[in-house]
Amino acid sequence: MAEITSAGYVNLRNAIDGTAKKWKFIEIQRSNGTKIVRREIGVAGSGATFEAREGTGNKTIVIKLILNGNDSDMPTLPVTVAKSILKDTDDDSASALSSEQLSSSFEFKDGLDTLTIFHKVHVPGD
Repeated sequence: MAEITSAGYVNLRNAIDGTAKKWKFIEIQRSNGTKIVRREIGVAGSGATFEAREGTGNKTIVIKLILNGNDSDMPTLPVTVAKSILKDTDDDSASALSSEQLSSSFEFKDGLDTLTIFHKVHVPGD
């Protein structure tokens, strides 16, 4: 399960209630925290989608990201993915609202490699 900041909880609760800007971006990073790729969630062709909620009371939000080594926004390979983060803006200086370490890092070695990430955030009730 992802780690989430207190600001992230407030932002996410407001988004669920429809009163604030939703979390819009998922970013994958190297182990040192540098960005590899950031995608807008829910945009056709981005590979990033909101999935059905999980758990008791549907309080776990699931964001799915599918990446291919030959995607046009991927850097020169090889590149190793270590974590995913969620942001509400497409800004390198914006802090993460949630971050999740991958269970094991994944190395894109060539254009045929594919990675699917499920970023899960449990939002407890008030």
